[in-house]
Amino acid sequence: MHCRTCGNDVLEQAVVCVSCGVPPLAGNRHCQQCGAETNPAAVVCVKCGVPLKTGGLKNKLLNKVGTGEVVVASDPPKDPVLMAVLSGCTVPWLGQILLGQKTKGFVMMAVTVLSALLVVGIFLWPVAAVDAYLVGKKLKEGKAVREWEFF
Repeated sequence: MHCRTCGNDVLEQAVVCVSCGVPPLAGNRHCQQCGAETNPAAVVCVKCGVPLKTGGLKNKLLNKVGTGEVVVASDPPKDPVLMAVLSGCTVPWLGQILLGQKTKGFVMMAVTVLSALLVVGIFLWPVAAVDAYLVGKKLKEGKAVREWEFF
């Protein structure tokens, strides 16, 4: 592999080129495959025909996208205000899911729903106790109750 900035040989797993001190894929003057000089706007090397990699460290991070390790901005980036509104006013944690933090979003969504159910459940427990008492009292008195009758 060659540095896209200076064209010198670099190890494939190198984070920085030891010749020029720049991330190997950050430049646009040389082909990463053959080291030939390239047009900065080129998308393929005219000497060897390989697609030219770009992005430096971001390119290394893109290899981890989808593994749950790294999330990079979409193109174009999503509006943070819209993501906040979606998470805060519609479905909790939806913004995180749309931003690419899918595991975090779904796990926190489940935690939020379960905690909401528990909180509502806490308020329903006394209601359930009162209802059970009153329905039980009616049945003890020999009265019939409908299946969905309350109190």
